[in-house]
Amino acid sequence: MATRIATANYFQRNVAQLQTRQANLDRAQLELSTGKKIINPSDDPTGANTVIRLKKEIQVSDRYLASQDSARRYNSVSETQLDSMTNTLYRSQELLTQAINGAYDSAALQALGNEIGARVSEFMGQVNATNSAGDYIFSGYQTTSPAYEIDQFGFAQYQGDEGIRDLLIAPNTYVDANATGNAFVDNLTSDYGYFTPSSDKLSTGTVTNPSAFRSPAFPETTYQIQFNATGDGYDIIDLGLDPANQVLDSVTGYLPGDEITVQGITFQTNGSNPPVAGETIDLSPQRDSELSNFEVNFTAAGEYEIVDLDRNKVVAGPVPFVMGDTIEWGGRKFPSDPAAALPAVGTSFTFGEPTKNTQWVMSQASNSMTINGSRFVATANDEALNSVDLNTPPGDLLPPDHPLYTPGTSGSMVIPANTGTGILSGGIVLYPEDNVIGDFRISFIDTIGDGVADSVRMDEIDPVTKRIKPQPEGQSFDTEFTSGEAIVVAGIEYEVTGTPAVGDTFEVARPENSRRVEVLGMLLHELDQGLVTTGNTRSEIGSRLNIVDNMEQAQLNFQSITISTLATLEEVDIYEAVNNLETSKVALQAAQQSFVKIQNLSLFNYL
Repeated sequence: MATRIATANYFQRNVAQLQTRQANLDRAQLELSTGKKIINPSDDPTGANTVIRLKKEIQVSDRYLASQDSARRYNSVSETQLDSMTNTLYRSQELLTQAINGAYDSAALQALGNEIGARVSEFMGQVNATNSAGDYIFSGYQTTSPAYEIDQFGFAQYQGDEGIRDLLIAPNTYVDANATGNAFVDNLTSDYGYFTPSSDKLSTGTVTNPSAFRSPAFPETTYQIQFNATGDGYDIIDLGLDPANQVLDSVTGYLPGDEITVQGITFQTNGSNPPVAGETIDLSPQRDSELSNFEVNFTAAGEYEIVDLDRNKVVAGPVPFVMGDTIEWGGRKFPSDPAAALPAVGTSFTFGEPTKNTQWVMSQASNSMTINGSRFVATANDEALNSVDLNTPPGDLLPPDHPLYTPGTSGSMVIPANTGTGILSGGIVLYPEDNVIGDFRISFIDTIGDGVADSVRMDEIDPVTKRIKPQPEGQSFDTEFTSGEAIVVAGIEYEVTGTPAVGDTFEVARPENSRRVEVLGMLLHELDQGLVTTGNTRSEIGSRLNIVDNMEQAQLNFQSITISTLATLEEVDIYEAVNNLETSKVALQAAQQSFVKIQNLSLFNYL
């Protein structure tokens, strides 16, 4: 039986084909114009979900790249300033090395001091540098405040905090974007560190005569300045000593603004706000350090332990001791007085590992250029001279042939004030081959017993204890003395005016050139540490920049792979798209032409 196909069915089928061909052509044109093969999620639900996820991952990666750019910018600014600081420190080091030359005169030293002073200003500009936004880069979180400000005595004091800003530059990867100034300016390892006064009327104390330096005795570990009732003099006290031994020195003729030196440690005073009559000021070694901090606890009679406060850990002890022993730890040496009582159980004291500030070192170096002189300066003991010796055995205060000689005792001894009118001047080294650099005490001796000084004895002394150094460590020299004539002893010539009495003594200080060499040697060591801390910070920043570069390359690689995957999923093959367009166009044209012919096939046309 034959199947009949109605004319209406022909029309419907051809119209449907025309619509399909038109839709295919429209799709091909849309894909070609957009370059995408997933235009709507319904085109490929699984592929569309993957595309959305990959696009979000690329957005996150873009944020990482932006964060990396910020981290690179911040650290590069810091690295540039640290590079400049390094150059400044190297130049300062060169100048200090030149200044150690004992042949330089005062004009040459002044020129060196002026340049070092200029380097100090340069360094302060570098450590207080800002970025393009005007933020101080070494102040931690306190970006609106300079990292350092100069106090009334010329010491740079840190004004920032410990804040470190970190940036997320990759998944689970943070990198610091800044360095705090105190991390590389305040932590220069030092043999002496600094001392802190209990009043702002005195400056921070720094060592200006290393040969005369001694830390205060434990357990108090504190020096004290006691101003007299008229305010024109003061006593220097070591609170850790037995009361009979506490007075180290008595100074008269003090004027506001004068420097105060305690065991080789110098403090400036405020001329406009000076200490007043009867005032007492404590002087303590630094209690807080950027490196390490410790506490000594006396846990039992004659025993102590040392605690590392940064790690909250006992690092030594229990250690047995007797008074007269020295506690040595963390770069500090604290002596004790054999005559003092044992510290009570539970007594403690804290101290920090000695450090210095880079600006302090450079400023002290500049000021040290005024230390100049090749003469041995002799000062008459017109007032009684105190001497405190904690050593065992103690040294003698006077030579055996001195009329007031008594064997040295531990603790305090006193040289009476001179009774004569003698003055020693000159101090020129005539015979360098016979000379010894050191600190000495000259005594006028009566060798024949007629009550008239006829001999001069010069003994080398310990500048810390002011006791005569025993031979062979110390040296002694003798020469004859005739009234009205100059004396030459140890190659040094002195003019003698007035009449020295038998037993009169004079303190002979080594030439200032020698002290300058010693001080500059100390400062050079500390400046080396400044280069170390600055270099370490530069290395740390360099490591950060390397991390940023590595993470950037990783993100770029990730984006390259992700974009390629995304293109495979989402983008059309342009050649395939053109082919589809042409195929759809031909198919539509064929369907249209067929429809034109079919629409004329009707029986009614033949009736």
